[in-house]
Amino acid sequence: YDLISQLLEKNNLLNCEYLFKTYRESNSDTPEDYISDSRRHYQGFDIGEYCRAIDSYPNDFFDLVVIDGALRHTCMKHAIPKVRSGGYILLDDSNGPTYLKNAGLLKEWKRQDFFGPKPAYTKILSPTTIWQKP
Repeated sequence: YDLISQLLEKNNLLNCEYLFKTYRESNSDTPEDYISDSRRHYQGFDIGEYCRAIDSYPNDFFDLVVIDGALRHTCMKHAIPKVRSGGYILLDDSNGPTYLKNAGLLKEWKRQDFFGPKPAYTKILSPTTIWQKP
């Protein structure tokens, strides 16, 4: 996080937000959508703050939202109203078992799928999906 933040500042890329959110152990009050089940190091944790980080921004605010991390389907649900008309949601590694769970919410959006090698895994092709809001 620190390295990327420094690079953004060094290159005068000030028109973006780069956030780091943590997670906590889940309890009986944690909604199911905020408990990770897919990634070993997040499993059983409440990462709702992470998923809701975008909620503090007004609707139609972003030109591009990149979703890459835990609970991507829940992050997508929160991101949808925050993207302006003509803007994009990019979902990295969109072949994850639950990542496209809320893709139906984007059925009116233009969709484009891209396939390529994953960094550090040169023999593995992975999809990235980009939707454009009408």
